Amino acid sequence: MFSNRFNWSYLVSAGIILSAALSNCTLSSAGQDLAVQDPWARAGTADTPGAVYLQVTNQTGEQETLLGGSSPKCGAVELHETIVKEDGVMGMQPVAGGIDIPAGEQITLQPGGYHFMCIGKTETFEAGSTLPFELLFQVSGSYELDVPIQTTEQ
Repeated sequence: MFSNRFNWSYLVSAGIILSAALSNCTLSSAGQDLAVQDPWARAGTADTPGAVYLQVTNQTGEQETLLGGSSPKCGAVELHETIVKEDGVMGMQPVAGGIDIPAGEQITLQPGGYHFMCIGKTETFEAGSTLPFELLFQVSGSYELDVPIQTTEQ
């Protein structure tokens, strides 16, 4: 009889530890108050930079800031914006401080605007596969997603 209680206590302890671990995972994600829609990454060879696009809707009731992103398939990920230089040529520049998302509003990262640059890809981005990606927000923390890789925006 003692061994049954002994085994039961281990089971209860394991359940408590598992619950705590899972709740920590939930706390580290952006949750349901930030909606990420239409993510996609541009297909391309390993020797060219990649680009990631998406929309984020802020339903948190307070301002949020998209600070950056990361992926194990990128040596570095930078938040960029497309600009027109003084000579009329289009270019890109890093976004300092992130992108503010006012409460109740949406931002769109798209070709010709804000986007993530994947610099130093570790492999070719094949159309039809996915890119593991993590968004980092100032208030909500991290948000993990799998980004579909495709040749064009759909």
